[in-house]
Amino acid sequence: MHTNIFEIKINAPIVKVWEALTTKEIAEKWLPSVKVESNWRVGGDIVYTCVDKNGEVLEWEGMKMIWSGKIEVMDNLKEFTCVYDNQGTGIIKESHLFQEESENSTILKLLQTCATEEIAEKYKSAMNETFETLKKYLESK
Repeated sequence: MHTNIFEIKINAPIVKVWEALTTKEIAEKWLPSVKVESNWRVGGDIVYTCVDKNGEVLEWEGMKMIWSGKIEVMDNLKEFTCVYDNQGTGIIKESHLFQEESENSTILKLLQTCATEEIAEKYKSAMNETFETLKKYLESK
């Protein structure tokens, strides 16, 4: 196993960063190719599915882009952690950690545990792009 660590400073209140990651309607606005299904409760299912403009599931490196798991931690404005049972994606666990730097500034950290170092390397650029997309979306509001 290998853990990637991503961190970004977002010039937005912590509650806005939290909502962007834990609210289906908001998540689907800043990541329009991702469909999210969850009840947002500890122990509840969570499924992220990447789709094209026709609603067809996308593939990456020969795998369907569907991350299916359970919510392990849902600590309001502090931590959002999912464990994935769909080992086809290579991600085992993701923990989003939120830190309020000031009233309008948040540090978001992601600890992403992958099955192998090779898989972890493949996710690095995609996750950096995802964080930048989130930052741009929130800072434009």
